[in-house]
Amino acid sequence: MVLYMALELSNTIWKVVFGDGVKSRQVSVPSGELKKLQQAVAEAKQRFGLGSATRVVSCYEAGRDGFWLHRHLTRAR
Repeated sequence: MVLYMALELSNTIWKVVFGDGVKSRQVSVPSGELKKLQQAVAEAKQRFGLGSATRVVSCYEAGRDGFWLHRHLTRAR
């Protein structure tokens, strides 16, 4: 199984949509709050009944934020 994550980044709030290919769930986290983002990922895995080692595939428009977030998410596996 895979957990899919799409992010819409803004200056104050990041909208995050999680999905497992069947169901989806949207949450918001404060911009740049990486611990809260990781917590949202863990909660999504639990809500979808996925194990903690489940692979996460993410997408977002790099735009203003560039690729630092991608590098962080890759390291946070």
